[in-house]
Amino acid sequence: MKGYRKFLFGVIAILIIYVVAEVGQPKPLDWTMTLSKGDQNPLGGYILYQQLSDIFPDARIDIYSSPVIDQIKSKNPKNTAYLLFGPALNLSSNDCDELFKFVASGNYVFLSTNDFSQAFMDTFKINTSNRFGLVKKDSNWVSLTNPSMGPETGYSFRSPYFEEYITHLDSSATVVLGKINSEEVNFVKIAIGEGAFFIHTSPICFSNYFLVRNNNAEYAAKAMSYIPHDISAVYWDEYYKQSHAETSNPMRFMMSNPDLRWVYWIVLLTLVLYVLFASKRRQRIIPVMEPLRNSTLDFVNTVGKLYFNQHDNRNIAVKKINYFLEYIRTNLFLSTGILNTAFEDALAKKTGLPREEIADLIRILQEVDHNQSISDLILLELNKRIDKFYLNLR
Repeated sequence: MKGYRKFLFGVIAILIIYVVAEVGQPKPLDWTMTLSKGDQNPLGGYILYQQLSDIFPDARIDIYSSPVIDQIKSKNPKNTAYLLFGPALNLSSNDCDELFKFVASGNYVFLSTNDFSQAFMDTFKINTSNRFGLVKKDSNWVSLTNPSMGPETGYSFRSPYFEEYITHLDSSATVVLGKINSEEVNFVKIAIGEGAFFIHTSPICFSNYFLVRNNNAEYAAKAMSYIPHDISAVYWDEYYKQSHAETSNPMRFMMSNPDLRWVYWIVLLTLVLYVLFASKRRQRIIPVMEPLRNSTLDFVNTVGKLYFNQHDNRNIAVKKINYFLEYIRTNLFLSTGILNTAFEDALAKKTGLPREEIADLIRILQEVDHNQSISDLILLELNKRIDKFYLNLR
């Protein structure tokens, strides 16, 4: 028993040491691009979302977590902006049609991604390419083509993040607003009806990491300033953003969630209490004990064999009749001194049994009383009639 308890204590101690070590380690940075409003990792969108109220001070900020077609199909807003940021925007042809109608009625859509769906590119007649095959540079620059919108040199960032750019566009309806290294187009405006599309191929420019470096926050604010300042509402998309786990370590994930953390500590405390108290109640296996023999059954068996060996049918029948008559006197309160017609009538009324069955039963009782020898058939018939009488009274 002592060895068993030492083993459990050792397991618990190891678990506690493991938990403390995992929780004490610094949380690693997650470099997955999400641009989600609540993601404070380098490539999240926490800073941009917090600045929306400053960029659009008079607008209402709404968060959408459903596909485009579900959000705007049944609505008819005016002078609003729909913001879609993410590493990939998998817009269907139906989504694009709804966005087209949404913009044509006097609204604005700002998209920034480096992975457009084929349906989107077909709808707006644009093609994109990437710089994977080109010579890598130590740093790249993004700039706005309007000279009044920023420094001539633009805004710098590390090269691996500016790979996608626009290679083909409809020049009759498209205005170039920004470039990478003053060469590749990465930001355009397409006017449709009373509104406009703003298409951007470098979503990294709106991430936390980009915005906190140097004066890069100006770039995001000026790029979005192409949307009219007096819009009434801003729709922030969360549906198309790539989901990611906070951590790949199960223990750290459990410790970072308050509910799961409480469950873990409760289970651990229960295990400790079990070791301290339940183990003391352990005892040896209780041996199986044979139940006491029923001596009454043995007695009945012996008496039955005695009567069977003597084969005294009349003695058995007389005892059976005496018990029966005693039952009538005790429970039905009838005199059994004379078993005549009046007795049969009274017994039939008391029991509610047919008069003929009562008469047949009394006849067998009288037959046994008048004969000195009783056959097996008569004994069986007597037993059958009396048992039937008892059964009908229940």
